[in-house]
Amino acid sequence: MKKNMKLSMSDYLVVGTISSVIITFSLLFYFDITRKVDTSQSEVVGSVTFKRRVAQRKYAAQVVWEEVKQETPIYNHDAIRTADMSEAVIRLKDGTEISLDENSMILISLTGNELGIDFTQGSIEANRDNVSDASLKTLQIKSEKATVSIDKSDVKLTRDMGKDLSLTVNKGDATIDSGKGEQIVRKDQKVVASDDDIKVYELNITLLEPAPRQYFTISGDFRKMNFTWEEIKGPFDTFLEMSTDKYFEKETEKFKVTGTRLKGSISRGIYYWRIVAINKKTKKMELSETRRFTVLPDEPIQLIAPENNAVAFYRIKPPLITFKWSEDDVAASYLMRIARDINFDNLLSTSESNTPEITMFDLGTGTYYWKVDKISAVEGITLKGSSPVYSLKVSRKDEIEPPVLISPSENEKINALILQKKHIVFSWKQDNEIEGSSLYIARDKNFQQPVYNADTSNNFLQMDRAIPEGTYYWRVQGSLKDGERTEYSLSRSFQITKDMKIKLIRPPDKEQIPMGDPETLASVIFSWSKIDIEGSYYLEIAQNMSFDDIYYNGQVNDFYTSVDTMKAGTYFWRVKFLDRDDNELMKSTINRFSIMGRLQEPAIIYPGNNTTVDMVKKNSLQFSWKPIEGATHYKFSLYQKKASTLLWITDIETQKTTCAINDLKKLDVGSFSWTLQGYNKEVNSKKVLQRSPVVKNSFSIKLGKTEQKIKINIPDVIYVE
Repeated sequence: MKKNMKLSMSDYLVVGTISSVIITFSLLFYFDITRKVDTSQSEVVGSVTFKRRVAQRKYAAQVVWEEVKQETPIYNHDAIRTADMSEAVIRLKDGTEISLDENSMILISLTGNELGIDFTQGSIEANRDNVSDASLKTLQIKSEKATVSIDKSDVKLTRDMGKDLSLTVNKGDATIDSGKGEQIVRKDQKVVASDDDIKVYELNITLLEPAPRQYFTISGDFRKMNFTWEEIKGPFDTFLEMSTDKYFEKETEKFKVTGTRLKGSISRGIYYWRIVAINKKTKKMELSETRRFTVLPDEPIQLIAPENNAVAFYRIKPPLITFKWSEDDVAASYLMRIARDINFDNLLSTSESNTPEITMFDLGTGTYYWKVDKISAVEGITLKGSSPVYSLKVSRKDEIEPPVLISPSENEKINALILQKKHIVFSWKQDNEIEGSSLYIARDKNFQQPVYNADTSNNFLQMDRAIPEGTYYWRVQGSLKDGERTEYSLSRSFQITKDMKIKLIRPPDKEQIPMGDPETLASVIFSWSKIDIEGSYYLEIAQNMSFDDIYYNGQVNDFYTSVDTMKAGTYFWRVKFLDRDDNELMKSTINRFSIMGRLQEPAIIYPGNNTTVDMVKKNSLQFSWKPIEGATHYKFSLYQKKASTLLWITDIETQKTTCAINDLKKLDVGSFSWTLQGYNKEVNSKKVLQRSPVVKNSFSIKLGKTEQKIKINIPDVIYVE
């Protein structure tokens, strides 16, 4: 028995209070994760000098990550991370350079006289060559329980999930404290620190070039590269290993080398390389440090706007012109030059921008030439991918060019059904000095029979009324700031019509479709013409033309679909167009199609299954079968059995119910097999509409009576064939 429960006033208050708390804290959380942090009171400690692909920063007071670009300022307590195949270089204010490999993360922390970095994962390099003695503070890099301290040194640290901390000193020295004591690490030494122990390895193989984290540029597919190292003394087999994986676990190439040099061609990308030496006597392996280098693309800048040889007109004051070009990942900024001559001897302007566009408003009458150069984000790298030179003409005219019509296009047909739901939108291009426009619509080319006109301050206008079917003409006139008006634009025509139909495309009318595989069902693709009105289509398939017997129906958002469960038979199909409220706006004609089922299995007459044919008195071997209803062709295949193998002899396609093998050289005493399949082929075409199952029969051939074996009585029994 159910009881009706009533809530008291206190219950309502509790529910209301809880709901308010949930809503309040949900909104606070949303605003917290989406707001931009006010960095005006934060201390800038450095900047991103180079970023490739995806690098992100998270403020200390924020829970979401945001993308960083070249020259992005870095604030105290910021966390920085990189994604797959990405990298970033951060230069701190004291000159320390921190390089992050892919999938690496650090947090920068400056407190008092301490400079600290929390290293979470990945691979980083800290280089302090450019730190002056006056501003030198010890840099401490913390990673879990270990702390690495350096002054003016160059070190590399690597730690990934489940792996120990690896420290390599390329220059100077470092001190590592794992919590169980300190260890000084000097140049050409490598330390692996685990929770239990610190192991120091001497790097007896010295790499020369490429230098650690060196950058190269490439303008084509490949560039020449030299790998060099100091001579390795002793009985060693030496190998150079190069990989896109810093652990050399995948995508690694190995080259056996002699001497101290290897030259090769490298495509763009990030690479790691090392030298491996194996003692021929002891088989002991020596490893060099692992170095990373990057080959960066240096492609030409592509100028986007204004187009080459463009003309900008103005009437009262010089126009506002925005110069745009393609963005480049390797560029920290761009240098745009404007000159009076194509050789840039008469230079007018040099502007630097961190974004791929600059707007100018003081270019008076004349012809100008402009180009863009890239300023590299990588120290020591000069980018050569300059843009081509484009020309621009700025011209003063007493009259401003009239607007240029965009949409509707010339003689465009607009279905009257559209106008039941939404009005026509007219749009055009116009000069910057045009501050208003007037749209005119008429029944005739001379605009003597006006239908509609309206004013707008935009370069588009939505007509606020419906107009009946017919042909119309439209044009636009611009209004200038001083009250004058431009000439009329060229006029265009458009049509309002109800003569818009859905045209059925596939399957066409009276199409015969073969059965699919498996041969009990067919997959049929249906398609029709697209209607440029907001709505959906409704496909109907029936087994009679009156559509009383519906086989399939369904709503489709696109102008094609497939039905995968069609059985053999004759069908009729059509498509309806529905608006957003599922009201039927139009309907297609009806197409008929047939799915052809399987033919009957062939019935063999001669030779029957497992029979024997005596060829002594025959000049040919005749094969026969009963006709199959609906079959137009038959395929006959003959095989001979040899041991456990069937050897193909011949294929014959015929429209008859018999065929003969007249070449007796193809036949021999022994066992044979033959197959038969019926086909229904489309008239005047090789298209197969129906197939029968394949039947297989076995028979044997002999020549007269089989002779008796002769038995000879001798110590051994021998049978003579």
